[in-house]
Amino acid sequence: MIVSLKLIVVWIALLAGGVLGGVLLPFSIPGEGDGPFTAEQAFLLVNFLHAIVLTALASQAAWQGSALGLTVAVVFLFAQSLLLLVEALWFNAYLEAPVGALLRAAGHTAFQAALAGSVTALLWRRRQARASSQVHLNRLPVAAALYVLCYFAGGTLIALSSPWLRDYYNVADDRSSEIALVPLLAFQYARGIVWAGLAYVLARMLGGAAWSRGVLAGLTFGILASASLFYPTAFMPWSVRGVHIVEVLASNTLFGWGAVLIFMGGQAQRPSKDDPTVEGFVSSLS
Repeated sequence: MIVSLKLIVVWIALLAGGVLGGVLLPFSIPGEGDGPFTAEQAFLLVNFLHAIVLTALASQAAWQGSALGLTVAVVFLFAQSLLLLVEALWFNAYLEAPVGALLRAAGHTAFQAALAGSVTALLWRRRQARASSQVHLNRLPVAAALYVLCYFAGGTLIALSSPWLRDYYNVADDRSSEIALVPLLAFQYARGIVWAGLAYVLARMLGGAAWSRGVLAGLTFGILASASLFYPTAFMPWSVRGVHIVEVLASNTLFGWGAVLIFMGGQAQRPSKDDPTVEGFVSSLS
């Protein structure tokens, strides 16, 4: 019950941050978007999904107070906004999205990250679990390579299997040749370094067994990076956004899980009685 109340508080903080961002950095996208939710419904749903993963992270964290709050804020800002922003700008010749709107949306996320991080620091002020002593930073390049592998596997096996997505990006026309493979690989590997850095931080911060940390890190990356696609938008139809939700959720979840196992050397030990687990977090909500 206590965790459920904390979840609601984190959700309110995210909603408040979004409203504050809308007041200070207003923007609108011309045209009407489609999808299963209105903008208001998506606002509530997306932030609730974000609140769930942030609450799960805090509940399983071995860190506390300001260190926990800052980590949650940074992970949220990068995974939910900045890493997606740089990719959107890279592919904007296809997306044709209003750059100003993208930048202002990132500003909204910064307000949300600050409020959610502050609330997390206040709500979780006591150590929840023991920290791991074996998380290997020198494996960062390998974890980044895993991100590139998961990214292209998701794009090939899920995204490009959709006729709506192929038509939207005009995969068959001459513009596809404008995307040179080597620069794209270098760009995604650079993003992979940042994603891997976030995975390393979560592996250090979380308690429990390696598999449990990996599952939570993967779901965090998958949900934070994909949930915003529920927002209706005029420049990307729902048929395309829906496929991207499945693609990003699958590839980022697999990457987060695998990256944590890489950093922790594939440790398979079970958590002790005092260590939190994913199952423990779920049961604590009831």
